[in-house]
Amino acid sequence: MKFNRKHIACLFAMASVFCVFSSKTYANESQKALKGVYIENIDIANMTEADAKRAVKSYVESISDQKVTLAIGSEKVSVQASELGYKWANKEVVDDAVSYGQSGNIVARYKANKDLEHGNKVYSVEMEVKKNMLESGLEKVIEEFGSTAKNASLELTDNGFKVIPEKNGYVIDKDEASKVLYDYMKEDWATDSVGLVKLPTTEEKAQVTSEDCEKVSDEPLGSYTTTFSVSTTTENRNKNIENGCKKLDGLVLYPGDEISCNEMFLPFTAENGYYEAGAFINGEVSTDIGGGICQVSTTLYNALLRAEVEITERLNHSMTVNYVPLAADAAITGDYKDLKFKNDTDAPLYIEGIFSWGGSIKFNVYGHETRPANRTLEFESETVSKKEPEVKITKDNTKPEGYEEIVTAGYTGYVAKLWKYVFIDGQLEDKILINTSTYKATPTEKIVGTAKKEKTTKKKDETKKDGESSDGSQESSSTKANGESTTPAQSESTTPRQSESTTPRQEQEGPGVIE
Repeated sequence: MKFNRKHIACLFAMASVFCVFSSKTYANESQKALKGVYIENIDIANMTEADAKRAVKSYVESISDQKVTLAIGSEKVSVQASELGYKWANKEVVDDAVSYGQSGNIVARYKANKDLEHGNKVYSVEMEVKKNMLESGLEKVIEEFGSTAKNASLELTDNGFKVIPEKNGYVIDKDEASKVLYDYMKEDWATDSVGLVKLPTTEEKAQVTSEDCEKVSDEPLGSYTTTFSVSTTTENRNKNIENGCKKLDGLVLYPGDEISCNEMFLPFTAENGYYEAGAFINGEVSTDIGGGICQVSTTLYNALLRAEVEITERLNHSMTVNYVPLAADAAITGDYKDLKFKNDTDAPLYIEGIFSWGGSIKFNVYGHETRPANRTLEFESETVSKKEPEVKITKDNTKPEGYEEIVTAGYTGYVAKLWKYVFIDGQLEDKILINTSTYKATPTEKIVGTAKKEKTTKKKDETKKDGESSDGSQESSSTKANGESTTPAQSESTTPRQSESTTPRQEQEGPGVIE
């Protein structure tokens, strides 16, 4: 077969292409960069692609680890550029640089090598800002370093109140801040020797200042104390009182604030410090976790009345309690009975709770005293009506007639009013109705025996006469044949047992956790 010149040229071209591709494949694995090739200021001469990547990666990290300083109001926060989405964008530059002058056709390779004889070939590292990462990083900065205004506050010490100064805050416009930061990172950051970007913020002023807190008197506006019994049987109840007292102690209410005692106490769980104790449940005395908490709210209620703080919600117990007069209680339940009050003054209110295992709980309410010194208050409970408990009798034929047992002592029902009397220089100026409270009566439950008493009869000996022996001789009723003294046997007198007299309960210590 004969080959013409055209055929030979085609075969030579195909062989050249094969050699080029073979050479390229080999270069990707082991070729080294030519002398005079740089990536930024990194001389990669005689480096493999893997070596060059490591060198450039180290260079990029040195850039992205640099700090960007963010000005948030008067505060300055430094954040790594990488945390704000500053990333290496053209990672393919390493492959291009290593293969420079060693890839492409013969003409391209020749030209590249000639260029290197006259000067270095420098490749640039390109950085980019990923918006989603920048926004995420900025969000973390705002959460951690962005500040909201903090009102001045109070701390009660042995020497009176210590005022904790207010602190103004800054509201950051997240969208605008993200745009400003993105533009800065993309265009200016690499050339900005200061590295500072001011985020757009609006100053937020504290609503309560130190001046407001300084109005609060070291003497309470109102105080009240209630007592409780201390024994092993009341220990759980008393622990609940202590726990509730702690949850209110140190509470600061700013002007306009309203507080729910229920929200302060909840949840009534062991994990939240509560125990099983006596409670009113659906109009009956039982046990429930948190029993006794109503004595806390009741004590606070009376202190608030004397401080003349606005009461926005208060309800009495379903039955009477024994630690305050009628109409002076404040019941707590999980869903429909609460004690709420509002700071309607021009200064903060401070609640101090004092619990004693000696058997007392006390609340002091502090605030700005604006009432004249010659103005005094008294409170009076008025009983409007009274209903004695009914008696429910259960007959028991296993108990003898005359037997009585009180199973449950009933509660006396009442309608009562609580009055506030205002005196100026000891003279009555005003009489104000605080509330009218209704307490239901509950029946006394009694068991009565109905079994008839057995009549006892004296048996007569039909075979012998009284005092006559079997042989007809007489025997003394007081002396046997051996001279032993005896007395006639007598049956033990038994009278039906009656329980101790119990009067209806008019007041019962109960927690009111569940009505």
